[in-house]
Amino acid sequence: MPSSTLRKRSHNDENAGTSPRSPRDASRTPLAAIQHTPWQLSTPVNLPSSYYFIDGNTPVPKKRRVARVVSQQDMDRLRSERAERDRREQERREKEKEQERQEKARHEREAANCQLNQALHGITNSGFPTLHSFLEALLTTNDPHRSSQVSQLLQHHGPSLLDHVRGRQPEIANDWALSTSRQLIANEMKVLANRFRPRQGSSITHILDYFSLDAFLSDAAALAPSAFQILQQVGFPSGTENGSNRKNRELILATTICMLAKAHNEHSTDFQTTMSLYLLALGVDKGILAI
Repeated sequence: MPSSTLRKRSHNDENAGTSPRSPRDASRTPLAAIQHTPWQLSTPVNLPSSYYFIDGNTPVPKKRRVARVVSQQDMDRLRSERAERDRREQERREKEKEQERQEKARHEREAANCQLNQALHGITNSGFPTLHSFLEALLTTNDPHRSSQVSQLLQHHGPSLLDHVRGRQPEIANDWALSTSRQLIANEMKVLANRFRPRQGSSITHILDYFSLDAFLSDAAALAPSAFQILQQVGFPSGTENGSNRKNRELILATTICMLAKAHNEHSTDFQTTMSLYLLALGVDKGILAI
């Protein structure tokens, strides 16, 4: 059997005759050398972030608080600083309240002055030339309705009005009060003189037998209330009418009123009755006075 000769197939190497790893075709990218690269995991890695989620069911651990060691000197200093802050705050509040009060008072004064000016302009426009003419017409009116209004005004606010007059012009108010009091007391003493005038022909013993200190003081207080109160206030200041001295003071008051009533009696010049009452007030026996 004839041996067959194997024909060797020609192999065309595209890289033959060229430099290693340089392709004949320029459009092809040359092979690069294999480089060792680290492995990269496909699972994402949790990197640290400023945002995180808090589970509400999981208790948050609390930081431990460490007590600060405070000395007694620091405690005193803190108390002093707190007291100073409280004092300044109190002063600030009081100052604000005072400013508010002054501001409110100023607004009230301005409103009152505005109302007063409007009222005075209304009085002038009504035909009264002066304020005196208006007040005189008001106090001397014959209209029943207006007269009742004025009477109610004086009954409820008369003392305060007189106090305002005295505060504005004390000399005028005091002179008016003294002149009015003198006339009032003089009239009251005349009434007392007529009330305690002894009957003609009455003896001193008869007068002393029917004399009663309590009845006399009661009649004097009813007939001459102004004179009685003035003598009582002048002779016995408030706070001294107590104890055993009250009876002696009542005797002195009764004797003084008797002497004043006797002095106002124009129909009698006999001073014997008055002196007898005075001696009786001192405790002298009635039999001695009858002599």
